Amino acid sequence: RVTMRAGAGGETPVLSDLRIALRDPDPAVPAVQVANATAFESDSGSVPLLLTVTLSSPAAAGVTVDYQTVEASATAGIDYTPTSGTLTFATGSSSRTVTVNVLGDSDEEDAEFFFLRLSNPQGAVIADASGTATIVDDDLRAGPVAGTEVTYTLDEDFDRGRSFNVHHDVPLGDQ
Repeated sequence: RVTMRAGAGGETPVLSDLRIALRDPDPAVPAVQVANATAFESDSGSVPLLLTVTLSSPAAAGVTVDYQTVEASATAGIDYTPTSGTLTFATGSSSRTVTVNVLGDSDEEDAEFFFLRLSNPQGAVIADASGTATIVDDDLRAGPVAGTEVTYTLDEDFDRGRSFNVHHDVPLGDQ
């Protein structure tokens, strides 16, 4: 409920009372969400990145939700093929998959990401409208030459070759 009252002498009305009532969602209406996903790019062509969209409970009646890819650090048309459409959940189903093609290249680059956004649900409510799609580079950065001694001290040193379970820690962001 919103109550507005005019100020004295025709002044701009001021808000004097604002009440917002939050209600728990209807448990009979399923909630839809999209999970995060990761794919390794190739040197050429494309590889599928699968994003799973789920309902909190199987659809009692048909459920639809629109989806669309949204750029972030990954660029549509260069790093992935943009896509949009409508998912339909048949009665009794609770999971659908959106496939986005990750475009290959031979560039050495950091991991990139884009989003899959859900909107306009029919027969459901949105619990999580955005899933993060991460593209991991498959191109091996040049590491040290066999037989040479290398001291790893800076982030740039650790970024050569393949590293697993290496974290850039705060406060200095070093290894």
